[in-house]
Amino acid sequence: MKSTVFASAAIAATLVFSFSPQAYATVPYTENFTSDAANWADNTGQALAAFVPSGGPDGSSYITTTFNASGTKDGAGVITFRGQDEFNSSNHAFEGNWLAGGINHFSAYVLNTASVPVTVFARFATASNFPGVAADNGTIAPPNQWTLLSFDINPSQINATLFPEGPDSFYTDAFSSIGHVQIGFDIPAGLGMTNTNFTLGLDKVSINTPEPTSCVLALGFASLGFIRRRSRTT
Repeated sequence: MKSTVFASAAIAATLVFSFSPQAYATVPYTENFTSDAANWADNTGQALAAFVPSGGPDGSSYITTTFNASGTKDGAGVITFRGQDEFNSSNHAFEGNWLAGGINHFSAYVLNTASVPVTVFARFATASNFPGVAADNGTIAPPNQWTLLSFDINPSQINATLFPEGPDSFYTDAFSSIGHVQIGFDIPAGLGMTNTNFTLGLDKVSINTPEPTSCVLALGFASLGFIRRRSRTT
């Protein structure tokens, strides 16, 4: 597993470092990137994502970053946006114990400006970036339009859309101490190892709790059969 690259000295002055997620995340919460990148970093973790003042899914501001596929193989998962505790992303609003907080849903809007569709995914991990859970329901982002990426955070989704990067117990380990929220895409077939730029936008990153009439998220779950997890560049 590739370790997260921490922020360089070049942007250290703009990032507040913290390695202890708060007890509970702020819910409900939506990051709209109203005036800046809210300390969300790009693929490298060494620079902030770029702020765009207009053109989001509702016409408002959003963030964007570009990744070049020249060093990456077909099908590889690439993290393009990093909302992480060491960067003080969204003022730590996403960090903490999602299970105890009853957080059962995550969503975000992703813009793909490449000439081909891409598959987008999310990843959730502790402050040390491991254990982690890849979230992938095969959402396809067509070119030049905003696409909703949405996941239920529920034990029933293990091996369906949520893939612990190890034993199924990593689901509980990760979601009880979230420090990293990451969004990425898979390199399309035929474009790996080519000089192709993929520019993605991100907006309205949200976490929510169940409706009052719904059951809260259960902490325990039955052991599920192991299936091969998709590898992700983290």
